[in-house]
Amino acid sequence: MLTIHQLNKRFDHLQAVKDFNLVMQPGEFVTLLGPSGSGKTTVLRMVAGLESPTSGSIHLGDVDVTHLTPQKRNIGLVFQSYALFPNMSAYENIAFPLHVRKQDKHTIQKRVNELLALIGLTNRKDHLPHQLSGGERQRVALARALSFHPPLLLLDEPLSALDAKVRQSLRITLKEIQRTLGVTTLMVTHDQEEALELSDRIVVMAKGAVEQVGTAMDIYYAPQTAFTEGFIGETNPITAEVLDVIASPIGEKIYNLRWHHHVFSWLADRHIEPQGTSITIGIRPESFHFLPVGGHGSIEATIVDKLFFGSVTRFIVKLPDHTTVKVDAMSAISQQYPIGAKVGLLITDPRLPIGFVDEAVTMTANPS
Repeated sequence: MLTIHQLNKRFDHLQAVKDFNLVMQPGEFVTLLGPSGSGKTTVLRMVAGLESPTSGSIHLGDVDVTHLTPQKRNIGLVFQSYALFPNMSAYENIAFPLHVRKQDKHTIQKRVNELLALIGLTNRKDHLPHQLSGGERQRVALARALSFHPPLLLLDEPLSALDAKVRQSLRITLKEIQRTLGVTTLMVTHDQEEALELSDRIVVMAKGAVEQVGTAMDIYYAPQTAFTEGFIGETNPITAEVLDVIASPIGEKIYNLRWHHHVFSWLADRHIEPQGTSITIGIRPESFHFLPVGGHGSIEATIVDKLFFGSVTRFIVKLPDHTTVKVDAMSAISQQYPIGAKVGLLITDPRLPIGFVDEAVTMTANPS
């Protein structure tokens, strides 16, 4: 559907995008995720035709659109700022692209009414933008971008201007609409939660280059670079000793690791020298578990602080070597563990498969 090959963009001495490649399948929802300055918005603008690439190509299906104007690409685009016509009603805003394309009255009416029903605004179709809430305005902007059946929908941080509760609701609406219509969608965001929730695949970017492409599960549990590991969610870096390696029944390598005196296993897809090699791996806060002190080979630790995040409480736990780790647990059990309490700490779900051997060799692994 969308094929981007070796795309580069340079602004004077700044390389904004470096050798960007992406192939999207029809109906796929892909998100470009990264911090400010990562190049994600520049890629989107080049796909939209709002920026010209320094080199590389962009194809929609079999058509090379690299140097076509935005109008000739026939792509739907939703901005963060809605960009609705203030003197037009919701109905008229959605109908506008169809009038420009000289569709007949019956076709326009049928399509607009379908979209109004889809976004749940049939009863507010005559309202002007200033009479609609932020979430309603963004739904109108989305319907307008979809009105002419574009082969590709581009979303430029579409939810970032909304408050948290509306943003959460609109994520559900956006995904439902995208699935219902089957439109191929490319979104830009810096919001990790948004990307993880909405995307079929995520492209993590930093400094103009692609760090990793994968599903939400791949990105969260199997980050391939130190940047992805640090940018997506939170981790606790721990240094563990490789004790030995065994083969699984299907020929995969299972590494037994020791952290303090706690032993756990990893399923690795890269070779690591066993027996005595120290590696640094990241463990998610939710992958730890509290036990009574001394239970099941756990590490004795002390709770030094805890932070309430609603349904989840984060504990700051000090280890015997005076280092600390973050542990997330359901708030319902948090009163069982006051500050100052001694606990046994266990890794029960070590699914952060990134590690470094001698700070150079990256390991990807999964729990055995």
